[in-house]
Amino acid sequence: MLTLLQAIEERRSVRTFTHTPPGAALLRECGAEATAALRLPPQGALDGVRIGTYGVISGTPAYAAVLCDPADTAAAVAAGMAGERFVLEAVRRGLGTVWLGATYDRRAIERSLGDTAGGPCAVIAAGYPAGRLRLAERIMRGAIRSASRHSAAELVVAGTPAPEAMRGIEAARLAPSARNRQPWRFAANRDGSIDVYALGTGRFDALDCGIALCHFLVAAPMYTLGAPRNPHPTLTPIATLIQR
Repeated sequence: MLTLLQAIEERRSVRTFTHTPPGAALLRECGAEATAALRLPPQGALDGVRIGTYGVISGTPAYAAVLCDPADTAAAVAAGMAGERFVLEAVRRGLGTVWLGATYDRRAIERSLGDTAGGPCAVIAAGYPAGRLRLAERIMRGAIRSASRHSAAELVVAGTPAPEAMRGIEAARLAPSARNRQPWRFAANRDGSIDVYALGTGRFDALDCGIALCHFLVAAPMYTLGAPRNPHPTLTPIATLIQR
């Protein structure tokens, strides 16, 4: 089985799946460390329901719902971290995944979950990748520039991070985000801590920052996540990473 670091390097957004859905036991393994922000619909709850809309998803994946209020920054960050941990655990076990922020049937997901506090802010499709990309998926990858990412250095807006922090930032740059915007930025402080900022206050910015922070903490486990400490004149404070 892959390590979490290897899963970060191997992960790609997959939208074309086989017609063999992953079993419930495998999905429970992937979500074993999930928080209340991540919910797996009961087995069979989505049978016959096409969740991925507009031809975005092909095949028969399973879905995990990510629950949070996108306007609550701390909750959205936590939800992003929980969802991406599910993604990495799925990749470790040979599954393909993709985050869906808009192109899914929200009502179908809500019905499958039943009575739950808050609706989904995103869903994660997880299943066995098909061997060949569809034309629609190749076009979508090109449209969102899936292969184009900022360098780790471009994500640092102030200071000089320690080598161990740069390992975390390098892992963060591989994280998925809405339209591949990579809205996270890092600033190194003299005490060794790292301030984390979002480019703005868009609907998915805090969630995406949580996804990136999951990667950071896997690659740099000597850091722990704390509340934001320092304001920034143009960026939105998200969190502070503190060495243990």
